[in-house]
Amino acid sequence: MKCWLPLIDGIEAYASDEGCTRVRIYGRKGWLRVLEGYRQKHVIMDKELMSVTEADARKDELNPSAASTAPSMQSLPGQR
Repeated sequence: MKCWLPLIDGIEAYASDEGCTRVRIYGRKGWLRVLEGYRQKHVIMDKELMSVTEADARKDELNPSAASTAPSMQSLPGQR
């Protein structure tokens, strides 16, 4: 957040100049304390149904011919 917070005013000005009517940020709830004028409108919920390893194995089971050529699913930073 330290990297982009100083840029938010410029981002908002650019968006407004381009005709945008809203800026939407997906982030942590604590960010609301430092983002003036923003409010929480929705809650995003995730439920992990299986690990990445399990998903890869299941994909290989369903399509064995693609198992050797398909790229492996990778998790995003902070995910397991």
